Amino acid sequence: MVIGHNNAMDCKDHKSAIMNSRIDHFAFNVSNEDFELAKAHFERMGIEFKAQDHYYFHSLYVRDPDGHTVELTTAVKSASVHK
Repeated sequence: MVIGHNNAMDCKDHKSAIMNSRIDHFAFNVSNEDFELAKAHFERMGIEFKAQDHYYFHSLYVRDPDGHTVELTTAVKSASVHK
């Protein structure tokens, strides 16, 4: 089911679609400096996180107090550079 500009969708279908929606995670783009500061902070505070190298960008994944996954991401290589 697609939610959007479909005027034919009745309220019941719309409400059901919203109630069955799930957010995988929240992502925030940060500078390289803030990325390293966040990583050091997590380590210093003993906060568990996962680091991942996506080639063009690096990411840190942590859980917020409500259990949501939060991603901090920073660009490390230009996507326009071809090897």
